Amino acid sequence: MSVLEAHNVSIRYLKGNFQNIGLKDYIMRKITGTYHVESFWADRDINFALEKGDMLGIIGTNGAGKSTLLKAVSGVMEPSIGYISHTGTISSLLELGGGFDDNLTIRENTFLRGALLGYTRQFLTEKYDEIIAENFRIICSASFPQG
Repeated sequence: MSVLEAHNVSIRYLKGNFQNIGLKDYIMRKITGTYHVESFWADRDINFALEKGDMLGIIGTNGAGKSTLLKAVSGVMEPSIGYISHTGTISSLLELGGGFDDNLTIRENTFLRGALLGYTRQFLTEKYDEIIAENFRIICSASFPQG
């Protein structure tokens, strides 16, 4: 049984002039053709299923829709089309370094972030070395050139 599934997920943004206007102004702009709204598809037809213990990497250029997809997975956004199903709890940290306090140590920040995500002190103490090792590997592979 999958713990996380995306079924034909597509996410659309609307771009245009969305200032607060009255009904009369809206109707007049529609009639005169001066009210324009454009659609932009950040993600289209995304499908995947993850079993317990699986990993998923989302790779793409800037503006490819990676963060948008993660927002949909974590429940911050609703897909325009399709749906995401999951078992258990999903927590997200979409920005590297987001929410970290420069005045705290790495350990203190790790425990603070863990507490905000609902983890117990005992769990964080047991997993601390693993968390740091994994994040150090990610940061190093992203920061230093290969070869």
